[in-house]
Amino acid sequence: MNRNRFVAILFLLALSLGAAGDRALAQQPASQSNDANGSARSGDELQFSKLLAQARPKRRPFFSLMPEIRNLNLSGPTISIMTAASAANLQVFGNGTPGTMTKWTGFTSSNSTIGDSNVYEDKFGKVGIGTTAPTSLLTVHGMIETTLGGYKFPDGTVQATVGIPFVIHDATLMGDGRSATPLGIALGGVNTIHLANGAVTTPKIANGAVVRSLNGMFDNVSLAEGPNITIVQSGNTLTVASPSSLTSVAHDTSLTGSGTAASPLGVANGGVGNAQLAPNAVTSSKIASGNVVRSVNGLNDSVTLAEGSNITITKSGDTLTIAGAAGSSVAHHAVSTHLVDLSFSGEDVVSKQVPAGSYLIFFKIDLSNVDVDPQSVSCKLSTGDSSDIRLGALDDADKGMIVLQDAATFSATTTITVHCTGHKVIGFRFVLTALKVDSIE
Repeated sequence: MNRNRFVAILFLLALSLGAAGDRALAQQPASQSNDANGSARSGDELQFSKLLAQARPKRRPFFSLMPEIRNLNLSGPTISIMTAASAANLQVFGNGTPGTMTKWTGFTSSNSTIGDSNVYEDKFGKVGIGTTAPTSLLTVHGMIETTLGGYKFPDGTVQATVGIPFVIHDATLMGDGRSATPLGIALGGVNTIHLANGAVTTPKIANGAVVRSLNGMFDNVSLAEGPNITIVQSGNTLTVASPSSLTSVAHDTSLTGSGTAASPLGVANGGVGNAQLAPNAVTSSKIASGNVVRSVNGLNDSVTLAEGSNITITKSGDTLTIAGAAGSSVAHHAVSTHLVDLSFSGEDVVSKQVPAGSYLIFFKIDLSNVDVDPQSVSCKLSTGDSSDIRLGALDDADKGMIVLQDAATFSATTTITVHCTGHKVIGFRFVLTALKVDSIE
């Protein structure tokens, strides 16, 4: 038994006996011979020497043990102690295990017993509680309880709760697990390595993030070139082209639409202006009836009315006043008030016979459509002038008028006739006038 252990045992014994009085006498075995280290050798004959335990007047009572003979390094498990108040010796019996701290195990009126405690120290200074094989400076086999203050660590931090003070983690997480900074996944903390294969399903992908499907197909979709189609890849771009087709339709404001089925290309409202009309593009048939004077006595384009014999033509603004002087002019006039039901084959609605000579010829007819559908009517002078009109359905712009005028010279007596064609159209109040003039220039 080394010196330090023996002194510790004596100190514990002295504390245990403090309640018995200020002094106590103890006996310790004394060896007849010691080795160089002060330890008793096996087989040495043991003798007892007296120890005096005396109380010291300190803040805490303690005992000082002083041997009667100066030999403190005796080996052996037995020591005998007796109090100074009693003349009899109070023997202490028991034994111990090397390295294990001794403790009181029992008391009687005549003796006390010591034995091994639960504390062990090996030759390397490692202390074990509940174990004789400590692996650290202090190894505890069992539960450790602290009732005040907690545990202080080398870095100066104190842990006073059952939990750990904070959580150590890598860059994939943030926070330290406390309520002020809860543990969570860091922004950008989830990378490819953290995702299991097949982990990302359609519901996990936000709208507008990827192409979810292509024509109902998924995974690795391939675009193949069909007739008149080329597909060219450049980096992350696929260019699909149709070399023989227009990729887009560019147009000015004269057109509308994009040329697709949803937005067909067409002429914009008001898109055809003067600049868009080619010379001679507007023919007679393109002009709606009742909008312009198509002809004057069969003449077109730039017609000029010239003053003949006994005729004056006076222009005032947009008005031409034609006046006749006294002369040999005669008006041949035919008027009909009966109703004429026009047909597809046509009807001679009015006629007038005139003698040879030169004439200005005028005709007027009122028309009414009696059909539920729109109908067209055309009338023609036997001298050549003609016109047509489109009448609306019954009770919807179903009335109209045709006016004809012409100039002709007859070498003999001639009947001037007006022929009209139509369907379910009634003609009424028609007038034919042939004004004989001296000449037509």
